[in-house]
Amino acid sequence: MAIAMSFLYRDKSYYYESDEIADVTVGKDNSFDVIIEDLPISFTASFLNEVVLFRTSKAKEIFAALDQFVILDNDEQLSVYMTKVTEDKKCIQLPSDGEWLIGRREKNPAGENLNHFVVALPFISSSHCKISRKNGVTTVIDNGSKNGVFLNGKRIQKSVIHDKDVLSVFTFKITLSGDCLIFANTGDSFKAQGLGRISKRKSAPKKAINPSDLLFSRSPRMISNIEDCEVKLQKPPRPGEAPQMNWISILGVPAISVLMMLVMVVSMGMNAAMLITSGVMSVVSAVIAIFNYNKQKAKHEGTEAIVDKKYRAYLNDVSTRIESNRKKQLAQLTTANPAPFDCVAYAKNKERCLWERNTGDRDFLSVRIGTGKIASLLRARYEQSEVIITESDLEIEAKKVAEKFASRLGYED
Repeated sequence: MAIAMSFLYRDKSYYYESDEIADVTVGKDNSFDVIIEDLPISFTASFLNEVVLFRTSKAKEIFAALDQFVILDNDEQLSVYMTKVTEDKKCIQLPSDGEWLIGRREKNPAGENLNHFVVALPFISSSHCKISRKNGVTTVIDNGSKNGVFLNGKRIQKSVIHDKDVLSVFTFKITLSGDCLIFANTGDSFKAQGLGRISKRKSAPKKAINPSDLLFSRSPRMISNIEDCEVKLQKPPRPGEAPQMNWISILGVPAISVLMMLVMVVSMGMNAAMLITSGVMSVVSAVIAIFNYNKQKAKHEGTEAIVDKKYRAYLNDVSTRIESNRKKQLAQLTTANPAPFDCVAYAKNKERCLWERNTGDRDFLSVRIGTGKIASLLRARYEQSEVIITESDLEIEAKKVAEKFASRLGYED
C-alpha cells in the first residue's frame, strides 16, 4: 500500500508518495528523500502499520494516524497530512469553453447544485475554487478557500494553467492533461454533477424552447485514467546478516582451560577448589554465550518475517494494480468502441453519448474493429545486481512479478 504525504512549509506545498516498508527523510539538501529548500530542521517518517512515527532533528517524536493533520513545528509553520494513495483516478473531459466549480458541498440551501465537481474531503472548502476555459486558455481562481490552492507547489489566488500543470490541496491533486482534468487521491469522496448550468442563488426562469434553439450541449465525459508507465520494483530490504555461533571458541576454550587446571592440580598438587571454580566459570560463560546467540537469532528471524510479509504484500499490491489497470484499459476500449447493434441503438434513441466526443479528441473518428492483441500500458521491471552470488526468496518473487508483467503485449479483447 502506498502512502501519499503532503508537506506544507509556509506558502509552499510538497508532495511525496512512499511505500509502507520504507522510511522517508525530509530535509533541505539532496541527501534527503523530500527536499524542502531553506528548511532549518530535518525529520524522518517511519511507518508502523497504520501509524507513522515522526522523529525531528530537535529530538522530538510525534505519533500520527493516516488522514490526520500533524503540526511538526509551529515556529517554522511546517505541517503534514497523510492518506492512502487512490489508484482509481478520475479523468473528466471538458468542453472547449465553460466554467466549473470545485468544492466540498453538493447542494446550496435551496437544494440546487453548488459545485460541478464535489470533493467531500475535510480540507476542501464548501466552494473551494473555479476552473474556467475560454479561447483555449484555462484559468484557476481560488474562491477564498481556507487551505488555499497550490499550483505546482506554490500557493496562488488566480493563475493561468497549462498542460501537465498540477493543482493541489494537501494530498488532493488535479492535473490538466489536454482537455481533461485528472482528479487523484479522492477515494470515494468524488462526484461529478450538474451537467447543465450550476446555480449559486436562484435558477434562471424557464422559457419555451424554439426550434432554432440548440437542443443539446456537450457535457464533460468521464474517462477512466489508464496508467501508461513502467513500475520499477523496489529491491527487498535486507534485515542484516544472521548471527553466527562459533562453537569452537565457546566450548573449546573453556574445555582447554579446565584441562590445564586439572593438569596443574594433579602435577603440582594445587587445591582442587581452583579446578571446580574454573570449571563452573567456564560453563557459565558458555551458557551466557549460547543464550545471547539464541536471543539474537530470534530477533533476526522476527525481522526477516516482518520484511517477508511486507514485501510480499507490496508485490501483491503491484500485481493487483497492473491487473486492475488492464481491466480498465479493456473496459474503456469496449465502451469507446461499442458493437454495431449498440451504435444503432444509440442513434435511434438519441442518447447523450452521441455528443460526448469532440473533433479534437484522438478517438473522434477512430473505431476498433475485430479482435486481437492490445498493448498493456502498465508494466513492471526489476533491476537485479550484475553479479549475483545468492538470491533470496523475495528477490526470486520480485523477478517472477517482473517477468509476468514485463511485456507490453497484453491480452485478447
